[in-house]
Amino acid sequence: MTAVLDEAGENILLIYRHRFIIDRWDWEVPGGYVDPGEDPAAAAVREAEEETGWRPRSVEFLYSFQPMIGSADARQDLYLAYGADLVGEPHADAPPVPPNVISLADRRKKRDEHAG
Repeated sequence: MTAVLDEAGENILLIYRHRFIIDRWDWEVPGGYVDPGEDPAAAAVREAEEETGWRPRSVEFLYSFQPMIGSADARQDLYLAYGADLVGEPHADAPPVPPNVISLADRRKKRDEHAG
């Protein structure tokens, strides 16, 4: 998984994806599998580019976590990127909804409005 932020760290690049297990569309950060022999950081860059058309300029490993602990062994590595260059279109298997840049400040405001 790669959290791709703009250089100021104010916006995040998300993709809208259908998850068949729960039969729901939702926004998520780009991510995927590391190919055999592939460097995990290179895979993070590749997956972000394939799914969004944007190539992160650099990635930094943040941490590994288990999002479904107790249900499945599915370790996720999270990478952080500041800045990306538009290099093409998303891969043919990408979701039909184009990637979107979401303001983190707007999301925090909406979250706080719903919590209050």
